[in-house]
Amino acid sequence: MGRLCLARRSIFAWTIPRRTLPALLGLAFIQCAKPPDPIAHDVAAITDRTVPHGGRLVLAYPLRREGDLARASWQIEAETSWEAYAEQVIERLPEFRVAERRQGRLRLLRALAGDQYHLEVAGEERGRTLVIQLAFEAQPF
Repeated sequence: MGRLCLARRSIFAWTIPRRTLPALLGLAFIQCAKPPDPIAHDVAAITDRTVPHGGRLVLAYPLRREGDLARASWQIEAETSWEAYAEQVIERLPEFRVAERRQGRLRLLRALAGDQYHLEVAGEERGRTLVIQLAFEAQPF
């Protein structure tokens, strides 16, 4: 009988204290969490760089996936002209090349290893305010 009691005590000596268990479960959750999405990271950076000084982000739809495509869109308002805004966006996104530029519309492209990014920018002047619609799309090539 003495050995059985000793065995029980040694088993319980190896159990995890109640306060430690939640911390260990939290670490396990962190280890099992999905890795960050590089496209979502890029969209956040692009969104930040397309808001001009003094402008404001009015509306943003998060990145959504549709098969191989990834899409996001957002709207900005700023007190500036279309030409000034287009120049500023081109300067702030040097990794993109201008595929098309005309009054009120700008299309930018970026080729990456295995993916291509498209950024459509459309602006409409409403009085002194420029309302800018941006649509991002990533697709494999």
